[in-house]
This record gives sequence, structure tokens and C-alpha cells, in this order.
Amino acid sequence: CMHHRLFSCYGPVAHAICPYIPVPGETVYTSSPRFPTKFHISTSDSAVDTSSIEVLVQTPSDTTIYRYPDHLSLSSDTLTFTPTDDLVEGIATRFYLISADDTHGCSLKYPAGGVLVLDTTPPIAWCTTSDTINSASVFVEFQLADSISGIRFDSTLYFVVNDSYIFTIDSSFVGVSLAPPAIWLSGNADELHIPPEDSVKICVHAADNVFRGTSSCPLGEPNETTYCKYFKISTAIGEVSKPKFLIHAFPNPFNDKLFLSIGVTKAERVKICALDLNGREISKIYDSRLNPGRSTITWCPENIPSGTYIIMLEIGEKTYYKKVKYLK
Repeated sequence: CMHHRLFSCYGPVAHAICPYIPVPGETVYTSSPRFPTKFHISTSDSAVDTSSIEVLVQTPSDTTIYRYPDHLSLSSDTLTFTPTDDLVEGIATRFYLISADDTHGCSLKYPAGGVLVLDTTPPIAWCTTSDTINSASVFVEFQLADSISGIRFDSTLYFVVNDSYIFTIDSSFVGVSLAPPAIWLSGNADELHIPPEDSVKICVHAADNVFRGTSSCPLGEPNETTYCKYFKISTAIGEVSKPKFLIHAFPNPFNDKLFLSIGVTKAERVKICALDLNGREISKIYDSRLNPGRSTITWCPENIPSGTYIIMLEIGEKTYYKKVKYLK
């Protein structure tokens, strides 16, 4: 056992600390074209033999091996490589500590390092949603793209209502979904606090996956972008999302009528029917096109007893329900 302990080579262990790469070979995106890369080297019971230190830097067109002290310096257990050339936008540069023996002659356990990619270009965003929303539900979708490092998952949306009231929502907000390369907002205008007829500016703020630097490792900051679009929410949304069902059952009990007041913003096919509480259709009230504006439809129930019913309203692809009590 003593013989094994005296002559076993444990060898130095190293890992990249600027940028921090816990698993060799991982890719790190930076917005800084040039900065020192650093490795931490630990040995068991000896020092590092500096004459054995080698760092490999490789691009698609060139491979260079730097030997200590060329562009290399060692302070305590930290090895620093100082480049003289800038990284190239979007081009992967591999950097590895490939050799570092200890003074016993034991070799580096495994290479340390990874891949650096320069990304100084902000993400881009655009929106194909119409700037006039004529629907009971607001649905706004922004497309996001970043061709190098990709989009972070902590992008946010924020609102500017009448150029004064601002509030921010993120992916935890109900109605917001973020699945790069898109972020979308959906919900009722009232739930989203969007007043009808106001000019509402909805903005997306996104950042890319560039590594955020520190004072000891100046890798720059993520590239950010903000894109805004103005939307006009139609006043008819309130009428469509909350149709008015007015009951008038007097003074003549033999001439019962139900008046349905409905507002639409464009010519739409509208279908209205009455259902019992089991969802069975008991009366077809209306099935035709309505012109923009407010319309009143009259229902004169026949052979239907007093009770509670559900009025189903279909406007385009939207369906709404209203419970009513019918008294003879």
C-alpha cells in the first residue's frame, strides 16, 4: 500500500473559471470581443510545472497552441490566457487547457475549457397581429429571433395606455405564454385592464443568451431589444364579450318575449339558440348574418314552460353563454 501511494500519479485538475464552464466543451456566448480567459488549476501535493502548460485556441480556419509563457501567466493557482485577436461574430472559438503537469511529472487529468461565440447583435422582434382588435378576447403575438445565442426565457411584455399608464407582465402572468421564438398575450380586455377605444401600446422586451459578465470576468452584457406596436381595442368588445340579454315578460302573459341586444364590429354570421340545463337545444332563435353595430333580436318562445335556460350565442368562431330565467 505504501508503494502504491508513493508512485501513483494523481495529476493536476483544472476547470475554466472565466468564463465559468463546469462541464468541458460547453458553449458560452459573450458580447465582449476580447477578454482574458482563466483556468483554475489544483494539485494534490506539488506545484504546477509551468514549462508543461499548453493552451489550444481553435477556429474553423486556424489552430494555435500557446506554450507558457506565450500569452500565458500563472498566479497562485489561476492560469490566465490573454488573447491579442478579437473573436469573430458568430464564429465558434474553442479554447482548452490541454497540458499542465505537476512537478512530479503527473499529467493533467483532463482538458478544461469550452467554446466561445461572440454575439453583439440584439434580438429582433416583430408582430403580425392586426393593429385593430375586433374580438372578445385579446390575442397579441410577437415573434422573437436571435440567430446566434437565441432568446432568453425571461422576456417581458409591458403596456402603455394613453401614453401614461404603464405596467409590466412576464411569463408568470396569467394569459402570457413564452415559448421562444414567440411570446403571446391572450385574455379578456377587462382582465388585462385594457380600456376600449384607447390607443394601447404593447411592447416586448427581450434579451439574448449572452453570458452576463462580472468585474472579475468582463464578458459584457446580454444584448437587449424593445419592440412596440399600437393597438386599437374596439368598443364593441364589451358588447360582444358580455352580450346584453334583456327579458320582457309583461304586461301580456300570452305574448312573452325575450329581447337580445347584440353588438358586433363587422358583418358576422350569428347563431343563437336556447338550451336546457342538460345542454339540449330546445329552440333555434336566430341563424343569419348581422351587420356591424347593435341589433335587437326578439325571441317568442312557443310550447316552452317556465324555467331556467341557457342562451348560446355564436359569433364567428367565438361562443358565449348566458343563463336566463323564463317566466310565463
